[in-house]
Amino acid sequence: MTDLGADPDDQQSMVRFLVQSNEYDVEGIIVTTGCWKKSQSDITMLNDLLNAYGQVVSILQVHDPDFPSLAYLRTVQNSI
Repeated sequence: MTDLGADPDDQQSMVRFLVQSNEYDVEGIIVTTGCWKKSQSDITMLNDLLNAYGQVVSILQVHDPDFPSLAYLRTVQNSI
């Protein structure tokens, strides 16, 4: 879960998560809200980060085949 978009460090944390995603059993990526918004439906920033991940995942998989595919990560993304 992430309150992606509330602070610049949220984006940096998501990038860090993605480049370490081979170490986790990723069952979901959920964009949630911080205390200032009642709901979060804008997942543009997550989509941008996943698109960037999609550009490098084949290189990451050369080093470790356990990196999840972009297609898989798209199936588990959501917002609340």
